[in-house]
Amino acid sequence: MTKITIFTGKTCPKCPAAKAVVEEVAKEIGCEIEVLDIEENMIMALQNQIASVPAIMIDDEVVSIGEVPSREALLQAIKKA
Repeated sequence: MTKITIFTGKTCPKCPAAKAVVEEVAKEIGCEIEVLDIEENMIMALQNQIASVPAIMIDDEVVSIGEVPSREALLQAIKKA
């Protein structure tokens, strides 16, 4: 099963919109979501070269950093994963 991980931040203005896109896509295709605060998960973020939020990973691959992906772009990234 595909897993989408989204790194967010408490003061991130784009994070709520990115999370909404992730939740919509996950519901549509039936995949797991993990929402992580970057400050609380800094080691994992750095291991994946994530320095800004929102950041989205599909399984173990980073597909978006610092932007809100479109629904279509996220679905395309999932198909490639």
